[in-house]
Amino acid sequence: MVPVSRAPTICLDSFRGLRYRRAGMEPTDATYAGADGTPLVMRIWRPPALAGPGAPGPVPTRPLRAALVYLHGIQSHSGWYEASSRRLAESGVTVFQIERRGSGADAAHERGHVDRAETWKGEFR
Repeated sequence: MVPVSRAPTICLDSFRGLRYRRAGMEPTDATYAGADGTPLVMRIWRPPALAGPGAPGPVPTRPLRAALVYLHGIQSHSGWYEASSRRLAESGVTVFQIERRGSGADAAHERGHVDRAETWKGEFR
């Protein structure tokens, strides 16, 4: 384990050769099936595409680097991770921001309530 005072830091601005457009990035709202089949909310941040020379429309300028799932804590929601999700997508990472049942954009369920802890566990398999 690395001591906190010596932990490495990463600055996304330091990646060289980024060729992704920064303006106009917005997440896609989607749903995923909870453990019991209930539709739950998530946001997907995808790397933007640029139009290449002579291309008829937007084309990716480089392959997907990685995919990341953000799962927020009990007293938060996926909106807390918007800035970092945007920056990761700008650097070529697809980010899935999952809302837990009863949190954030999931207004269809009682806030923070599940009948059993196993319900939450089963939703993130």
